Amino acid sequence: MRTRLEDELKEILQNIISSIREISAENRSIEFDFSNTVVLNKYSENCIFDIIKDVILNNGVYLVIVFQGKHLRDFETDVRIFLSESNSKSVKVKRKK
Repeated sequence: MRTRLEDELKEILQNIISSIREISAENRSIEFDFSNTVVLNKYSENCIFDIIKDVILNNGVYLVIVFQGKHLRDFETDVRIFLSESNSKSVKVKRKK
């Protein structure tokens, strides 16, 4: 995923999260599956971190981030470290086997 500012990735992800917040309370979960994503550039990573921060701060949505393989290991580690510093249960990281 190599995105640029003009691709409006952050706005797209924010719209998805906002849409999820509008549905009934039992179904407010979404999964970002990075198992088939080979590359993330810094802009993409920052957009995803902004969405994670938004979910943590505003709650109302349960976000699951899924990784598989070793190609995004550094990003996965960064996400896990970031989440370990928060007491929020709104975001969870899983590994596919």
